[in-house]
Amino acid sequence: MGTLKALELVGGLSALRRVTSALAEARIRDVVVVTGYHAERLRPELRRLGLRAAHNPDPGRGMFSSVQTGVRALEARHDAFFVLAVDYALTRPTVLTALTACLQAEDVDVVHPRCGGLRGHPPLLSSLLRPVVLSAPGDTRLDALLEQHAPRQLDVDTDDLTVLLDMDTPRDLEASRRLAWFLEPPSDDSPTPLPVAPAEQDALYILERLQTPQRVVAHCRAVAEVGVNLAAALKPHLPGLDVDLVAAACLLHDMVRLEGARRHAPLAESILRNLGLTRLAEVVGAHMTLPHDPSLSPMPNEEELVYLADKLVVEDRLAGLDERERRAIALYGKDEATISRIGSRIGTARAIAAKVEVVTGTPLHEIIGLD
Repeated sequence: MGTLKALELVGGLSALRRVTSALAEARIRDVVVVTGYHAERLRPELRRLGLRAAHNPDPGRGMFSSVQTGVRALEARHDAFFVLAVDYALTRPTVLTALTACLQAEDVDVVHPRCGGLRGHPPLLSSLLRPVVLSAPGDTRLDALLEQHAPRQLDVDTDDLTVLLDMDTPRDLEASRRLAWFLEPPSDDSPTPLPVAPAEQDALYILERLQTPQRVVAHCRAVAEVGVNLAAALKPHLPGLDVDLVAAACLLHDMVRLEGARRHAPLAESILRNLGLTRLAEVVGAHMTLPHDPSLSPMPNEEELVYLADKLVVEDRLAGLDERERRAIALYGKDEATISRIGSRIGTARAIAAKVEVVTGTPLHEIIGLD
């Protein structure tokens, strides 16, 4: 990072204050802050927050030596302990309480939060592992130690992107600062209204943190180009239409379409809701199955445009609805029920396309640039 992460401001608060406040809200009372380099610079913030510190005199030995310093300073009476790095500044108390409840209910040694099929931070360790941690060599990696000495590990789906959001670079820090706006929106009387969707750079950052495969990212980019063209053509006729919302929803609609994840549309919706992006979550969650009949309204909305844009793209190239239907049937049409569902979805897309043409007075192929 090149700076002292613990004192960097995220959402108006130091990273240290954010992390320790999340612990306090989760009713974690015994908190030890491990200091190493620049301990003197941290001391005023520690005093201001009333936090207890344990100093690692030789942090150059590696991160595990700081884990050992913290575990050694904890009170021995605890049943379990978190290992929480300060650069996970957006950690939410709901994640911590979910992990605590899981460890209390399950016969396991370690509980990890997971988002979109990916293991995140922080882990919650049973106190039975305390002597194992303290007796290990200082150059040990915590994950390697747990794999060797904690056979009973459990991953808990939290649908919370913050478990994947650490701050290793200035780019990470800036992204965390922007995402903090949505997690803690300004008050109703704030002079700057909060957008309902992140900008393109942050949508792409979310895809990166979720390790969305590049072929899927390419598809999302192509869908976003189509969606923006549709929304831009409609905007003069529908001033209330949010073009930026359409763009972000198209970029993120397949954000968890990867191996090991649950059904991707509702999972993406849940993750976005937990980021405070409620309206975006609604639009993304509807890209497979619309919650309404588009024929009931003459005007297309954001959900319908994302739904249509997705159906107009095959892999990462623009296609027509006829081609999309033929391809879907060739790949998945193993029985009449599946073929019927495919036909129904394409029929819905055709109904939306017809509305777009009526409102704009322009053929769909001209709007999207399809020969």
